[in-house]
Amino acid sequence: TEWVSKYNTRARLIHTGGGRVEYNDEIFYSHMKTLEVREYVPVDDFDRIIWNNKQYRILDIEPDEAQMKKIIRIELVND
Repeated sequence: TEWVSKYNTRARLIHTGGGRVEYNDEIFYSHMKTLEVREYVPVDDFDRIIWNNKQYRILDIEPDEAQMKKIIRIELVND
C-alpha cells in the first residue's frame, strides 16, 4: 500500500497511555494518543496519521458539534 499526504493541520495532543507488548516474539512499545482537531478537517477511519515521524492508525473518531471539533483516538502502527 502506498500512502499519499492528504491534509496537514494542527491538533491538540493528549497522551493517553501505552505499554510494552510482545508481538511475534518481538518487544513493541505501543503508544495510544488522543488528538483534537477542528470539525472541518477531512479525516476518516481508513486514514493514517504521521506525528514525530511515526505512523499511527485511527481507532475512533468522535465528533463534538458543541465545541466544533473531532476527537480522534490513535495507536502506533507496528509494521
